[in-house]
Amino acid sequence: MATAAGASAAALPVRPGEKPWTEAELKKVRQQLQSDIAGLTADINEAESAIAAEVAGRDRGVVPVIEVPADPARLPDDRVHVEVPGEAPQGPV
Repeated sequence: MATAAGASAAALPVRPGEKPWTEAELKKVRQQLQSDIAGLTADINEAESAIAAEVAGRDRGVVPVIEVPADPARLPDDRVHVEVPGEAPQGPV
């Protein structure tokens, strides 16, 4: 059974044998839900921004880079080699 948002504690249904919600309990639950909403909204916004940045990068020909250890004998000064699109492969990394 759905209850309108902002309903008083007395208006909330309870099971037989259970005590009704108090206003303090209801306030605490609402505060937690509002906090959860804010955190999840921030997570969604962050994910949307990351996706938009990746899509924009692909549109410009930018390929995401994953750092992996390079062969120290082949690249003594660099620990990571990033291949650029169109560049000849440098062999196994």
